[in-house]
Amino acid sequence: QFIDLASNGQGFVYVTNFSDTTLSVQVNYVDLLTGQTRTLVKGARGNNIYFPRFSPSGQRMLYQVALPFPSEKVKLVVYDFKTNTRKVIFQGNIDIQEPSWSPDDSYIAFIVRENGVVSSRIFGRKNRGNLWLIDSNSGKMEQQTFIDGLVFHPTWAPDSKWIAFMTHDGSIGFTSEGTGKIWKIGEYSKSWPWFTSFYIEP
Repeated sequence: QFIDLASNGQGFVYVTNFSDTTLSVQVNYVDLLTGQTRTLVKGARGNNIYFPRFSPSGQRMLYQVALPFPSEKVKLVVYDFKTNTRKVIFQGNIDIQEPSWSPDDSYIAFIVRENGVVSSRIFGRKNRGNLWLIDSNSGKMEQQTFIDGLVFHPTWAPDSKWIAFMTHDGSIGFTSEGTGKIWKIGEYSKSWPWFTSFYIEP
């Protein structure tokens, strides 16, 4: 979750956390053609940076900032390589996992984890995680799934119109951006192996 390769293969970004007295963090870009490294982002003292993700076009990069206690807020920030500018598209108290750009750079899908919010007679309190979308320009957010369980591995169709996902019980589903509809296309039994990954053909 601390490194990502550009889609053109010409560079990668990585996060460096310093354990010295500065307690600082930064995001660096390595140009594989020239071998040069430059710092894109310098975080404030005590902040943590996660999930640097190039957009498919390679023109922008998403990253997540976790603010230190007692704030405990997170920020989603988009860095523009053309203008060398940053834009905060979200800030709030949620646990964001598995951010994934749409192929057309328009949206970012991610999982919002809620710990201990679902009651179970057998397991007691358990976690819930649902799929959300955020507009990479406006920051408008929209929840896509509404289940009392966990959603994993959001995977975009090449045309950016569909998102596939997996659930805690081994099911695979699809949802279409903006419709709120979910199609469940498969459910595995309780025996092993469960689905672990999938791929959408162009």
